[in-house]
Amino acid sequence: MNHLPAQNSRFLFPAWALLLVSASLGGVSACEFREVKGADRRSLETPIGAKVGFDRVLREVFQANCVSCHGSIAGVTLSNYESAKQVAERVLHAIDGGRMPPRGPLAAAERNLVAQWISDGLLEVSVEVEDTGTGTDTGTGTDTGTEPPSLPPSYALIREKVLAPMNCLACHSAGRVNLVSAETIRASGLVDPIRVEESRLLRAISPRADGGPAAMPPGPGKVSEENVQLVREWIEANLPE
Repeated sequence: MNHLPAQNSRFLFPAWALLLVSASLGGVSACEFREVKGADRRSLETPIGAKVGFDRVLREVFQANCVSCHGSIAGVTLSNYESAKQVAERVLHAIDGGRMPPRGPLAAAERNLVAQWISDGLLEVSVEVEDTGTGTDTGTGTDTGTEPPSLPPSYALIREKVLAPMNCLACHSAGRVNLVSAETIRASGLVDPIRVEESRLLRAISPRADGGPAAMPPGPGKVSEENVQLVREWIEANLPE
């Protein structure tokens, strides 16, 4: 029987060794893939320790991509918290399956934000990372660091400072313009948290561009500049109750 020349035998590589290398490489790839898929559930743009709430998902994802169809029609409503949280898993499944939005897939950061909202417990309002401040302990138990950020205005404050003093609810407690709650204001189409300055409510109580008085409320009494700013900040915060 013929034999391979001795000088070529050193190039032979046992078949079992090839299989072992192949299996090892395959295991590394699978492990890395699983790690990426797991990390994919958390948005890279959200600081560690923060939690995503519906307010942020509505502002950064749903308003631009979804509510034109799913505002109050099509069986799935994504413009308010109570409805959106009921279908959140279905929405993410539709996004991942490429069915929604029909115009094309979301950006990865947008998809991840929805996934993180679900993972963080479907909160209504986002939880920001606490500021630990840069001051030092003086030994008296008082931290000299920065003050904690103030909370955004709520509907209760808007009602107390604007709606009640201006007697708005006397005319606008039902019908097409309903101001009795944050939800009815949203449903009436009076606010736009994305294009705040175009919100009908804000424009109605603000002085006109030509310097004329605001349209609402009628009569001589108008909303003060300070309270107009309060309403603006409330809309920017996505109408907290």
